[in-house]
Amino acid sequence: MLAGSGISAENFDIDQRGIRFNKTDLTVKVGDTVRYRNRDDVTHNINISSGVSSVIDKGMQNPGEIIVQKFDKTGVFLVHCMIHQKMRLSVAVR
Repeated sequence: MLAGSGISAENFDIDQRGIRFNKTDLTVKVGDTVRYRNRDDVTHNINISSGVSSVIDKGMQNPGEIIVQKFDKTGVFLVHCMIHQKMRLSVAVR
């Protein structure tokens, strides 16, 4: 639970398959966690940005691996693979 809020944080799963995310848009709450699972046979790279100067590089992701990101502030975040530029996901944090 988030301290003092009475609201439980949730986990959301995003699959990477066919060199794409299984969703293009996702809305979560502050404190929620998104798990990115690579179900492809190729390596991916997860980058999360919210504006030009704010980039989180989650590193290389081998097939079968899961990368986890907890969203601690509101905003709209672009999640993309630096290897496969067409892989994009918009995460709105409320």
